[in-house]
Amino acid sequence: ALNNPSFISAGGTNDDDYVTLASLPGVAGTGITTTYHGITRNNPPKMGALEVFPTFTWQGDTSTDFATASNWTEGTVPPDGVDILFAATPANDCYLDQNRILNNITNTSTKKLVVNAKQLTIKGNIVSATANQIDASAASSEVIFSGIAAQNIPSGGFVSNTIDALTLNNEHGLTQNGDLILPTGFTLTSGSYSIGANTLTINGAIATTSGSLTGGSTSNIIIGGNGANTTLPNGMTMGGSLSVEGTLTLTSGTLTLGPDTLTISGSSPTRTSGNIDASNESSTLNFSNSSAITLAASLFTGNINNLTINGAGITAESDLAVNGVLNLQSANPSATKGSLDMSTYTLNMGGAATTIGIGDVTGVIKREHTFVG
Repeated sequence: ALNNPSFISAGGTNDDDYVTLASLPGVAGTGITTTYHGITRNNPPKMGALEVFPTFTWQGDTSTDFATASNWTEGTVPPDGVDILFAATPANDCYLDQNRILNNITNTSTKKLVVNAKQLTIKGNIVSATANQIDASAASSEVIFSGIAAQNIPSGGFVSNTIDALTLNNEHGLTQNGDLILPTGFTLTSGSYSIGANTLTINGAIATTSGSLTGGSTSNIIIGGNGANTTLPNGMTMGGSLSVEGTLTLTSGTLTLGPDTLTISGSSPTRTSGNIDASNESSTLNFSNSSAITLAASLFTGNINNLTINGAGITAESDLAVNGVLNLQSANPSATKGSLDMSTYTLNMGGAATTIGIGDVTGVIKREHTFVG
C-alpha cells in the first residue's frame, strides 16, 4: 500500500514545500547520509530528499488567532506536525483556534502560547522555554505528549505551573522538571511519567491504560482538590511521601509504601479489591483528617509499621496490626470513643510496638510477648 506523504505545500515552488508530514520511516545503510539541504540524516532516516520540518514564526501582528495567516511571518498557517518559533518581540499572545499538533515549540519571548480550552499535542520538545511559556490553565485545556523519543516538561514552562489536563502517550516516557499542578485529569496511556525531585499535585482522576507513574526518594505527590476522588494506577510503589487530601480510591493492585509517609487528610479511603502495604520498617501511615473516617475491611495487606492519628478519629472495620509506633496525637473524640476505635475488631500490637500520645484505643487490644523461662 502507498502512503500519502502529506507534503507541506504540494505543487509549491520552494524546497520546503516538499517536506513530508507523514512519518515515512526509511532504512539505514544506504550510504546516503545527508538530505537535499546537506543536513545529516536521522538514524533511521526518513524517506524522501528532505527530513527537517520548516519552522513557522509567530509574530502576531494582526491578532491572537493561530489560524490567521498574517500572524505568521511566512504568511501561512502552520499545518499539524511542524515546529513553531516565537519572534523575539511578538505583538500578541498566540491562542489555539482548534486542536493542534506541533513538533518543537521554541519561545524566548514574553508572549505565550495559550491552549484556550483546546487540545495541544506536542510531538517534540519545548525548546528554550522562558517562564510561563505555555498557558494550559483554563478549564478543558489539555496537553498531550506523544513524541517518538523521551520528552521533558521544562521547569516553569507553564503558567502557574498548571496543566488543566495532561495525557502521556509516549512509550519512551516523560520527565517532569519543577513542580506541576494537574487540576482536572491525568491520563497515562503509554510510557513512564517520572516526577523526579519535584512535587506533582493531582486534583482529578488518574486514568491508566499501560502507562506508569514513577517517583523517587525526593519525589512528592499531593492528591487534593475540592471533593477529589483519585484512583491510583494499579500496583504503585511509593518512592517518596504521598499526601491525599481528597478520597483515596483503591480499585485493584497494591499501593506499597517505601521508607516514606502516606498522609490521608480527606475522607474515608474506598476500595474494590486494592489495598495498602504499609509494612516497610521505616514507613509511616499518618491520618490527619478533620472529620471522622472509617477504614474499610481488608484495607491493609498485613501489618502496619508506624501509625499516627492526628485528626478527628478513626473507626476500623477489620483487625489491625501495628509493629512500630502507634502515635495517638489527637484527643479522643468523645468520652466513650478513642481516637482509634476498633469497634468489634482487634488491634494486634507487635512485640516491639509502642504507644505514645494523648489519645486512647477503644476495643480489644492484644500484644505479642516472648517469655523466657
